[in-house]
Amino acid sequence: MLTRDDTGPGPDSLTTLVTCGSPLAWPTIRHSLGQDAVLPLPDGIKWLNLHAAGDIVAQSRLAAVAPAARDEPVSNGISNPHSALRYVEKQPLADLIVKTGAL
Repeated sequence: MLTRDDTGPGPDSLTTLVTCGSPLAWPTIRHSLGQDAVLPLPDGIKWLNLHAAGDIVAQSRLAAVAPAARDEPVSNGISNPHSALRYVEKQPLADLIVKTGAL
């Protein structure tokens, strides 16, 4: 998605990107996507990255490799910190959905 030319802002286009437990901070993952340098994001798109302590997939924050990303730590517990369900029920995501009127 980060490499597509048709993701820019507009009335029917993407305006917000949300990642939950993203592995994009791992150099191996970025390299496999052909994104060895800083991860770009088209102007006008907001990026919220949720990451949980103990989530080995998302150990590192994205802002270091993707300056457009706003890292938001959440607590997903210790038994399954990479659980998608635990990520999507977090308040920062709910706040974003309400703010953007996505529902």
